[in-house]
Amino acid sequence: MQDSRIDTWSDLQDFLACEKRLYSPLFNHKRVYFRFTHQHQYMLYRYVRLLRISEYLINTGSGNPIKKILFWIVERRRNNLGNKLGICINQNVFGKGLLIDHIGSITVNPFARVGRNCHIHGSCCIGKGGHSEKSPIIGNNVNIGWGCVIIGGIQIADGVRIGANSVVTHSIEEKGSTWVGIPAQCIRNNE
Repeated sequence: MQDSRIDTWSDLQDFLACEKRLYSPLFNHKRVYFRFTHQHQYMLYRYVRLLRISEYLINTGSGNPIKKILFWIVERRRNNLGNKLGICINQNVFGKGLLIDHIGSITVNPFARVGRNCHIHGSCCIGKGGHSEKSPIIGNNVNIGWGCVIIGGIQIADGVRIGANSVVTHSIEEKGSTWVGIPAQCIRNNE
């Protein structure tokens, strides 16, 4: 499911290189302009980068006071940026290749697990249902559209596409399928 955790310096470099490739086409040639004007693509990449660094520090900092202090500093910067962008994601939830497409109200339960190469749009919620303490487990290569709500102790298969403003409350077992609506229903099986 989740590609791996960031447990070594080389893991951190691998995650950052993968995610930089996802965001770099957006601002590669105009990097100074995007950075100076705080374009949302640049700010989203900064958030993901700080998330990965905090994951590395929390996963490797056991008993190391220097890493603990660095974690607090990075976590403060990440939280400040997340508050500005409207994003609340905890460490060790997403696998390698996280691409956030838009700013605005992305909330993910700390106990949810999402595989690698997740493409998530803005105004999404991934969390536990009101009647259960379980959170979603989402596979690899999943595209979560704008305004989606995924709640409860459900599982979503690899390669699933969830349309804008859909509400997913039941497990999706069909790999590569497309789901839309409230509640979400399969409209296409891509496999």
